[in-house]
Amino acid sequence: MYELQLVRPSEQYAKQVMSYKEEILQNKNSFDGCAGLKDIKTFEERIDLKARLKAKYKNEYVPSEVFLAARKKITMLSV
Repeated sequence: MYELQLVRPSEQYAKQVMSYKEEILQNKNSFDGCAGLKDIKTFEERIDLKARLKAKYKNEYVPSEVFLAARKKITMLSV
């Protein structure tokens, strides 16, 4: 059984995030709700999302936070 937890993007999730991006591209799906994932080439660019969005949108930038939903394994005890 798994529980979801929200985590900030970090190097720990780099492979999964970039794999997700490739899957979206291969299936020609939309990047809606992906907070600029379409615009990056490396995961390192993803970490500095706030600076990238400020540079892109200048005075129209709206502060936001990005989280990943990560599975947290739950150990079930037998009774």
